[in-house]
Amino acid sequence: DIRIENGMTKFLVVTKEGLEYGEYEMQLFGRHNVMNAMAAIMTCFQLQLDMKTVREGLASFQGVQRRFDIRLRNEKVCYIDDYAHHPEEIKASLMAVRDIYPEKEMTLIFQPHLFSRTRDFMNEFAEALSLADRLLLMEIYPAREKPIEGITSSVLLEKVTCKHKQICSKEELLDTIKEINPELIITMGAGDIDRFVPQIETLLKS
Repeated sequence: DIRIENGMTKFLVVTKEGLEYGEYEMQLFGRHNVMNAMAAIMTCFQLQLDMKTVREGLASFQGVQRRFDIRLRNEKVCYIDDYAHHPEEIKASLMAVRDIYPEKEMTLIFQPHLFSRTRDFMNEFAEALSLADRLLLMEIYPAREKPIEGITSSVLLEKVTCKHKQICSKEELLDTIKEINPELIITMGAGDIDRFVPQIETLLKS
């Protein structure tokens, strides 16, 4: 019974034997985070910890930096920053955003991380990124790698099927966001995209 109420994810905890441990709530979103919470709750139960304290702790936990990090949320815009850089992580995060904001147009800024990962999961990345309504795809962050021939953001972009999509350089990023004037925007990736987060936040606040 997973649902979102008053900005919180709420769910019931019931064991396979049918034992019910009541309702829990947390500030994190997405089925993957519910599964993580369930594992933590049952571990605490097995260790015979005070479940009232566990329930209060889960409700107050605000998550970790760059994991579905809601940077700004007001009547005009919601801005989320996320470290996801693997197709399954991207899919889980974007589906969670859809659950919370099903009516809003989702703008995703994604920076691929590593040429080898982009090559190995090219089709999976394309499928996951296509969940967005609008994609601003940055150049691949090389980290420790040298470029691989034929593996570029442009090649990846061709496989993405979302309605609006484009390559966006670091130099163009802020102006492009300003032009789009998004109502729901997500920055995602494990490269140096995090250095743009404060600038984007400031731009959206203005």
